[in-house]
Amino acid sequence: MKSFRERATSGTLKYFANDKDVDAALRYVETGDRAILAALKPSTSYRGHAQFGLAEAINEARHFDEEDRRAVQVLLHLKTLPHLATWLARALSSERPGEDVHALVRSAAEGIGVPPLVVATMTATFVPVLLRGQEPNSAGRYLLELDEAELTDAVRAAAEIKDSPARLTGLLDLLFACAPGRLDAIAPLVLGSGGINPTLAEILLRRGGQRFEDLVADFWRTKCELSERHKFSALLVAHHPARFREEALEVTRRDLPRLEVKYVTEGVHAWLVETYGKAALEDVTGHFRRNVLQSYRIGPLAEALQVSLGRDALPAFQVLAGYPDGGVRLIAAKHLVNLSDGESDGLIRETLSIGLKDALAETSSYVDRRVDWIRLIAGWNPASFEDELFALAENKTKAVRDASARAVSRIGEAILSRVLPMLSHKKKDLRLWATVALTALGTPAAAEALEARLHAEDDDDVRDAMLEVLDAARTARGRVVTREEIEARAARSEKKLKNLPAKWLDLATLPPLSWSDGTPIGERMTRYLLYRQARAKEILPDIGARPMYPWIDPKAGAEFALAVLRGYLSTNLAPADRWIFAIAALLGDDRIVPLLNRQVQDCADSSRGKMAEYGVQSLALLGSDAALTMVDALALRYRTKNKNVGAAATDAFAAAAARRGVSVDELGDRVVPWLGFEPGKPRVVEAGGKTFEVAISPDWKLTYRDVEKNKKVGSLPKSASKGVLDALKAEAAMLKDAVKGQKARLENLLVVQHRWPIARWKELFLDHPVLLPFAMRLVWGAYDPEGRLVGSFQALEDRSLTTAEDEPFELTDAPGNVVGMVHPLELDEASLRAWRTHLADYEIAPPFPQLDRPVVAVKDDEKGTKISPALRGTSLNAMTFRGRAEKLGWARGSVNDGGSVDAYRKTFPAAKVDAFLGIDGLYMGIGREESITLEDFCFVRGGSVEVGSYTYDRPLEVTDGRLIPFASVPPIVFSEVMADLGKISGKGGSDDADAG
Repeated sequence: MKSFRERATSGTLKYFANDKDVDAALRYVETGDRAILAALKPSTSYRGHAQFGLAEAINEARHFDEEDRRAVQVLLHLKTLPHLATWLARALSSERPGEDVHALVRSAAEGIGVPPLVVATMTATFVPVLLRGQEPNSAGRYLLELDEAELTDAVRAAAEIKDSPARLTGLLDLLFACAPGRLDAIAPLVLGSGGINPTLAEILLRRGGQRFEDLVADFWRTKCELSERHKFSALLVAHHPARFREEALEVTRRDLPRLEVKYVTEGVHAWLVETYGKAALEDVTGHFRRNVLQSYRIGPLAEALQVSLGRDALPAFQVLAGYPDGGVRLIAAKHLVNLSDGESDGLIRETLSIGLKDALAETSSYVDRRVDWIRLIAGWNPASFEDELFALAENKTKAVRDASARAVSRIGEAILSRVLPMLSHKKKDLRLWATVALTALGTPAAAEALEARLHAEDDDDVRDAMLEVLDAARTARGRVVTREEIEARAARSEKKLKNLPAKWLDLATLPPLSWSDGTPIGERMTRYLLYRQARAKEILPDIGARPMYPWIDPKAGAEFALAVLRGYLSTNLAPADRWIFAIAALLGDDRIVPLLNRQVQDCADSSRGKMAEYGVQSLALLGSDAALTMVDALALRYRTKNKNVGAAATDAFAAAAARRGVSVDELGDRVVPWLGFEPGKPRVVEAGGKTFEVAISPDWKLTYRDVEKNKKVGSLPKSASKGVLDALKAEAAMLKDAVKGQKARLENLLVVQHRWPIARWKELFLDHPVLLPFAMRLVWGAYDPEGRLVGSFQALEDRSLTTAEDEPFELTDAPGNVVGMVHPLELDEASLRAWRTHLADYEIAPPFPQLDRPVVAVKDDEKGTKISPALRGTSLNAMTFRGRAEKLGWARGSVNDGGSVDAYRKTFPAAKVDAFLGIDGLYMGIGREESITLEDFCFVRGGSVEVGSYTYDRPLEVTDGRLIPFASVPPIVFSEVMADLGKISGKGGSDDADAG
């Protein structure tokens, strides 16, 4: 076992290798020299990261030794109680019945003379979980054994701890569960500890009901600081509206003038509107008149006004419309337009006119705001702004020009007389503007005008814009661009075909291209294809090259694509030549898949993330099952490392699903590669004059059987052709990647309880050679149309189905019946035990945890909880947190001021639930040695919380209507989230604490 110093200096403390205080602490741990301990003083180092590093290195109880004991003593001596409590909470999470983990802390404290009050304060204040089920753990038992004076002293001492707000939530849970009679003495102290805490007040109201209503109300009326009083008002109104509604309104109105001087109050005004409706209108309007407003804070309040008051909110928006800040006026204009009924047209016209004028006068950093004003005009009454919109045709900014052209098109064909002359204007930008306007207009007359101009247009950019419209219209009519038309277009570009678009290209070394009838395309058309495709900025077919691809012979095209791609991959991959990826995908076959996969990984691992993204997009554009399987696997591989590559793969896979008109999950089913196998047929290869049958084993290895001898062999004979061996080697590698991707995909489908129609499930999992092992190694459930589990089964190698008792199982393919992977929460204890025994008896290892997944049910006393503080105060190294969370599928929430990230989230689309975990101290670019602190977590309605840049929308108050009480969260979602949180926080067992 490693020494304490080895463990500590391989973790966070490795960043403090030269810190003399850290070295002294480690020397005390090693020697026990009390003089060293006495000389240690709290320092800057020990206020954060080093404190955490010491606690991080302490073993859990079953491996706790003398060095660990002395490390606890260092933390006690330095009074770094939150970090010590984090270690203790982790150790308590794996405590067995009858054990006394807390005694390790008490013994360490006694050994150096630390007063019992310090231990009591740390335990009561910072240990978030003092119960195991409904029974106290050893820390809870310790607190319950304290007499009244000792416990009250500990709670009072909590208020004296600087730099760490008092927690005490675990103590309240403990007393409600085990000693409710002691709450009358403790509740007033808890409520006032470390500043009056609305979270603790919420617990007292929710769990104590009327018992603590007067106490909380008294604190609200007489002791609350200004900054907290509104939170108490919201709590009390939600708890007992009949009693507190009017008083809370009076209190809030009294406080508002002072609140507006010191604090941001948009949230308070939004609460007023949502709670009191039109009665709060004058409060909000007055706030708009007398305060400095910021657009990113006004947005949610403006939305609350429109939703809660409808047209009654118009006076408030009229005030906002006159505000000097353009962003605030833009918000007002949006809502005025949304609520327009004709009576406010004059105000809207004036607001839009001034807003557009001012936005155009601002610097280039406000391009998006200019476009927003134009879009508002387009959606309201573009005809009344016709002259202004036409004037924008000569604006210097392309985004503004394009937006104005699309806005003009909303006027209708009345604009043709002004637009058509611009199609032949000497200025290219004006011709492009007219093309955009006619494209957006989309009428036959507009198309005819573009068709008439096309042959006279000599600029490629303008012609391309026209062709986008005309070719799409032709396709819609079922007409294709002919070879003659393509060759005519090439003739127009003759002067531009002299030089190839990449210097390393040599047509003499490339396989020749042919038309689909076998006739050679020739050098000029090959040059035209390369020239046109090189114009594309994205990994997509260029508008000029696009009509050519269907006319090219697939076999010749595949050879050409393979050679061109190999040529590019032999260079230094200049980004300017990335169009080669599109050529390869549009003409190539599955032979380019391993080349692109290797390129993506090489570029990702050498910090060429953008080039890796282009490779991913090329695979997606190829669109074959093998290519999309690789895209899916790359999305998994780069989910936490090189996340831009993973995000590109995820987006590309989703786009491919959309093009096929299926869900991402269904596409994941469809693209599992067959690797040369065919349904219901053995796969045979010839090698060395013999015939061998190839199969996929239950552990996803390629296996071989000598057909003549009917005997399995370990490999094909060396006399097998190189082509056969290379193909099987490539397929084995593809099989490995495909299985890795399927494991992650199917585990996610287990979590979200995905279901397959019975016929589809049989087709997928019984007929497909790659998926059959999953059918054999997982336990499946048959569900009726109401979603009830009616039976569980497993597949055998002969594709028959069996129960845990080895009885045959038949699937009833009736309408509405479906199949899915069974979650342990769906099985009773007897069935769960039977399946576990069955799997053990046959030595079947599931591909991922299924029946042994952690199962967490909502406790009775948590059913009404909406925001849980159970993890609040847990400290983690920032990189450890990110690795754990993102490996489990959690994603970053909003990025706000200073690059701060205040939450991570996980979505469950099928259940329409999102989970949020609050974070303190995390920011973009945080260092590897820095730590963060976990905050509250909650469940909300799926998609109800907005996430984005400078988006402050996470629910922080229990009164937020988007929150879902724990009792209403689907049990499997709740269990999976709680298991994730255990792993993220390090409280879910030793194996779960590994960083991702």
